[in-house]
Amino acid sequence: MGYLLLSLIYFPPANGFLHRRLGFSISVAVKVILFVIIMMFTLGVSDLGDMIDKL
Repeated sequence: MGYLLLSLIYFPPANGFLHRRLGFSISVAVKVILFVIIMMFTLGVSDLGDMIDKL
């Protein structure tokens, strides 16, 4: 559920909604940093099963 909420910032209407309702939009730099963080957590979780099997 958390990934879904975080990924909404990449959906153009959601960014427009933030700009209209809250008066700000999320910059490209923040989106890139968030992308890297999401990918790190996703890849880390996928390796977790392999690590448990080796024990």
